[in-house]
Amino acid sequence: MDRAAQQEPILEKEGGGFALFLTDKDSRLDKAQLKHALGKRTSICSNEEMIEQIGCVPGAVCPIGLPDDITIVVDSRLFDAEEILYTPGKPEWTFGIDGNALKRVLENVPNQVIEIEKGEA
Repeated sequence: MDRAAQQEPILEKEGGGFALFLTDKDSRLDKAQLKHALGKRTSICSNEEMIEQIGCVPGAVCPIGLPDDITIVVDSRLFDAEEILYTPGKPEWTFGIDGNALKRVLENVPNQVIEIEKGEA
């Protein structure tokens, strides 16, 4: 994986709580796989819910600086990416990190992080 622009849907967990799913822009959301990883069914949040929960506008979600109670589910293939682009919070600027740096960042956030491999269920 050379360069990966991100797809980061914010998901509402059945029974309460929220999760962020990190994967590449070409991957599709697999609800069964996410249910297996989180132990709960999920639905994609509306733009308004996303802004209310994490303060980010649509298209500008980043796994850094999220509220502590947001679970992060990450497609482990991202750790092999040469560069991953994030637009944190507002779309005025974007930064890139490599996949190894993403792994180190996620090891140091206060959020629960769940690694999955696409196709794992």
